[in-house]
Amino acid sequence: MSNHEGMEIPKIENPPISIPIEMYQVSGHGDPDSKKYLRDKKQDNLIRSAAKKYGLLDKIQNAPEQERVLLIKQALSQEDPSVQREAARMIRYAPEQEQVSLWLLISEKIKQALFQKDPTVQREAAMIIWYAPAQEQVSLIKQALSQKDPAVQREAAAMIVCAPAQERVSLQLLISEKIKQALSQEDPAVQREAAGMIRYAPTQEQVSLIKQALSQKDPSVQREAVRMIRYAPEQEQVSLWLLISEKIKQALFQKDPTVQREAAMIIWYAPAQEQVSLIKQALSQKDPAVQREAAAMIVCAPAQERVSLQLLISEKIKQALSQEDPAVQREAAGMIRYAPTQEQVSLIKQALSQKDPSVQREAAVMIECAPAQERVSLQLLISEKIKQALSQKDPTVQREAAEMIWYVPRREIVSLQLLISEKIKQALSQEDPAVQREAVGMIRYAPAQKRISLVKIASDAGLGNEIVKPPLYYNSNLDRGRFKREKFHKTGSETTLVGGALKDKLIIRHIKPRAFLAWQKIYENYQVWQDNGFDYVPIEPIQSYRLNKKGMVDVFSGVLDLSLAEWSEISGNIFIKELEEQRDKIISILESQGIRHGHTHDNNFVLRFFRDQDGNPDLTKVPRLYAIDFDMAVSP
Repeated sequence: MSNHEGMEIPKIENPPISIPIEMYQVSGHGDPDSKKYLRDKKQDNLIRSAAKKYGLLDKIQNAPEQERVLLIKQALSQEDPSVQREAARMIRYAPEQEQVSLWLLISEKIKQALFQKDPTVQREAAMIIWYAPAQEQVSLIKQALSQKDPAVQREAAAMIVCAPAQERVSLQLLISEKIKQALSQEDPAVQREAAGMIRYAPTQEQVSLIKQALSQKDPSVQREAVRMIRYAPEQEQVSLWLLISEKIKQALFQKDPTVQREAAMIIWYAPAQEQVSLIKQALSQKDPAVQREAAAMIVCAPAQERVSLQLLISEKIKQALSQEDPAVQREAAGMIRYAPTQEQVSLIKQALSQKDPSVQREAAVMIECAPAQERVSLQLLISEKIKQALSQKDPTVQREAAEMIWYVPRREIVSLQLLISEKIKQALSQEDPAVQREAVGMIRYAPAQKRISLVKIASDAGLGNEIVKPPLYYNSNLDRGRFKREKFHKTGSETTLVGGALKDKLIIRHIKPRAFLAWQKIYENYQVWQDNGFDYVPIEPIQSYRLNKKGMVDVFSGVLDLSLAEWSEISGNIFIKELEEQRDKIISILESQGIRHGHTHDNNFVLRFFRDQDGNPDLTKVPRLYAIDFDMAVSP
């Protein structure tokens, strides 16, 4: 439970009829849809109610003893099962003489939830069986085990530990039947959940159930079964480890590299006396990714066997590097860390001698594994490779070479940066847009004092949008061709990227109601920004929002430009003083309004340059700065 739950929820007043739209305009985005935003505000009471549920939980612990029972009952009356679960945990703070009635109320809530059709609600209910009265737990576990969703069954199975000892045998037998039924289905997801329940089955049945799970085709089901072996009777584990060994051998004989790779990953669980031969078998496969997984298993081999395995890995690396496929060479370069120490330098050199810059870059990373006294010579070799690559015409080769600059000796960096700067100028003078785009990607590797002029040259060449684009879509397959959603990998709350016509214009953040209310409060308060000299609201734009079925708020927010941190890397300090002043002022105003953002680092301040009618950014004018990512925000 977060440390701000229980605080008073900020009240969101309905906005005045006359909203100064210009305060919410984002250059290049057109006018904000105020009518849509006002329609969304009809949900504000629902969102506030959702936020209050969590505030109620914190009040329970801090309330006078005589008020706690009422507050717990209020929390248990909420429809959100996660709130009910937290309320169940609060029962220990109630007066002892009142706890029995609360446990009985918990039992009723679980029964009601298990009768619903939503598996998420059922799963949450199964998780709080622990808090039901002892005499009710067995029937509740049985009711949860009777549900169709295997994840609900798994949660119910985990509750067996709280059932009376004399009732566990019958429950274990029931769990065993559920596992068998699920493993007989064809859905790997169902089989996987079933395999994870084996630990709760009767001891005498666990071995046969593990074998049944291991017999499934899906490697993820087999892997879950492998994890269950440690719960089996100790005297039976040896035979199961031997069975694992056989399964690995069989999988390695299959032609599917994915199956082989999964098999190589579980060599760790095979008997110690079998691991060496299995590693060798996996290393003998053609797929380099399988070999790489096998090489990583060397750490579990007996110490006296590692030398021979390291030599074998070294041979596999040499063979792979002699092939022409860059993907094969790249995997081989990544295995160098597992080769004998005395061979690593020569292998790194061999990998660096390959033509493909991505192979060279993988080899450069391996320098940290080489003996310390050898690293300088390897760094000098990388320096030469960068020079050679920069002399080529292929802009992709040049950019990938520039990315290796941090692996060269310090005394070489300045001269290489100057060379990179010249290559960028040459590329920007060409008419090929692809060449120019690669050049923009190299600007961050030029000397700091040269970046200002390079940014200007690129901007004059019509590459402004390329310079300031955010990194949201770097590893994405989304395009403008069709509408599609894709999860954006980041720490903290979830974010969804959107393709089609909305690409580069809109993302969807999924955040807790309390955090959204803090964001919304400071976003709607344009007056405080006007009073402090801003002619816009410097807060991530909220285009629309809605409370989803999971109790989170889906916020459709506008996409801006790159972050202050990224701009600092490529701009040569253009506008940095002004932007840092803006940043500090925004932070100060947030604090004065009682808004705790939670992570006000430079990656959470993003720029928005002014656009012309064609959408091109004006890099001669100080951009606006916005605070973004309010998923941890707190407001009084």
